Amino acid sequence: MRISAKCRYGIAALIALESYHKDTLTSIIKISEDLLISKIYLEQVFGKLKHAGIILSVKGSAGGYKLARSAEEISLADIVNALDDSINEHSYETVRERAPDIDAVINESFMSLDKTIQKTLTEISLESLIEKANEKKSDQAYMFYI
Repeated sequence: MRISAKCRYGIAALIALESYHKDTLTSIIKISEDLLISKIYLEQVFGKLKHAGIILSVKGSAGGYKLARSAEEISLADIVNALDDSINEHSYETVRERAPDIDAVINESFMSLDKTIQKTLTEISLESLIEKANEKKSDQAYMFYI
């Protein structure tokens, strides 16, 4: 399984949106600066996230983006499915005409794998990713004593 850069940047942007700017409307420019991601690229990512109902946008000078629902209610599957079209591709026939038994076994195996991946992604919430990121941040903090 390979997750696209768009998906990785989208996950990072959502974590930043919620952990750095919780409960406030935040501009793409601010998130772009926080993560050093292209503003234009983030606009594309946020367009898909908005279409999927993961984020809300408010236009205007005081506008910006925020989560459409709590981070606890947003699963990694929601985000990945919104941003990564290839994750939903199904296996195609391989050798059906010459060896339908082999083709059936291959398709069953990959369908089982797809279900397992979706189940795992569904069990991971955006909130849990934010918590882990905060733990990593605190692990990297140094204490200096004089």
